[in-house]
Amino acid sequence: MLPLLVLAATAIVTCKKVKIGNISTLHHAVSGELYALDDKTLMVKNFNYDGAGPDTFFRIGKEGTPENTNEDTTAILAHLFEGRHYEYRNQDAPILKAASNEDLTLILPENIKVSEIKWLSVYDRKFDVDFGNLMFPENIQ
Repeated sequence: MLPLLVLAATAIVTCKKVKIGNISTLHHAVSGELYALDDKTLMVKNFNYDGAGPDTFFRIGKEGTPENTNEDTTAILAHLFEGRHYEYRNQDAPILKAASNEDLTLILPENIKVSEIKWLSVYDRKFDVDFGNLMFPENIQ
């Protein structure tokens, strides 16, 4: 774990990306590699999703898991980011479109840092289903 911490700290200072892990495939062909670019920016490389979910988006949480969490500690990460962040129940949040090996940039809200995130999920709110997720390693900086 210490090498990951050193690598993460180095990346933040030198603006190198640090691989956090791979998004698991649970439904709708979701996959991708997640990187931290800095403490407020994530990048998903080679993102895939069939676009079939009616109310799907990237969701992050500061505690629990995608299926068991306090909504007050979560946020929607809009793609494409247009200067606005969304809470989980905000119906104005943009819906995630189909993607095939796309590289996406995700901007965190002001009150959340990469080091505080416990998980990222491609989540469908209408059906309350996790299409794919990544549990963050502990102590990522």
